[in-house]
Amino acid sequence: MRTFRPGTAASLILVGLLAAACISTAPAAPTASSVAVPPAVVATVTAAAPTANPPTQAPTDSPTDSPTDAPTDAPTDTPTDTPTDAPTDTPTDTPTDTPTDAPEPTQDPWALTASSQRDSMNQRFTIPCAPGGTPRTVWGTTFYTDDSSICTAAVHRGAITLESGGPVTYEIAPAQDSYEGSDQNGISSQDYGPWGGTFTIVIE
Repeated sequence: MRTFRPGTAASLILVGLLAAACISTAPAAPTASSVAVPPAVVATVTAAAPTANPPTQAPTDSPTDSPTDAPTDAPTDTPTDTPTDAPTDTPTDTPTDTPTDAPEPTQDPWALTASSQRDSMNQRFTIPCAPGGTPRTVWGTTFYTDDSSICTAAVHRGAITLESGGPVTYEIAPAQDSYEGSDQNGISSQDYGPWGGTFTIVIE
């Protein structure tokens, strides 16, 4: 047999082949599945083994409810009662002692004239002349200015007398260009020029 010297390439190859043969013929190491484990040991290991992810419980005692009870004792009603004792009635009583329809003083009929009837042409009016009258001013004769005293003109015309008086009827006549005075029946009438109104004494 030929021997090989150590250190040579052939010796190295031979050593490798021998090592491989030893490894392939060595008994295989028992696996976890082939090893028989008593059931009690398995149960103990399983119960004692910690879980991979321990349960994490979020804290539930954190307050989640915000306070919803607002104070309700705040005043919500505004005062609606207004004082009713203020005076609402305005005084309506006005003084009534002032005369509203003051009676006109009784006019002396001997002072009445026909000026207010100037537009009542050819119409007749009658007035009473009180007895014992006082003569007033007269302008004209037969035709008298309408501002002459009617009762005095009636005395001048001879219709009545100062002492007895009586009703006198006169008529509105057209205006005259002149009025001539005269003395008649104790009355003296006066002259006057043109005037806008005239009356005559009616003698029946």
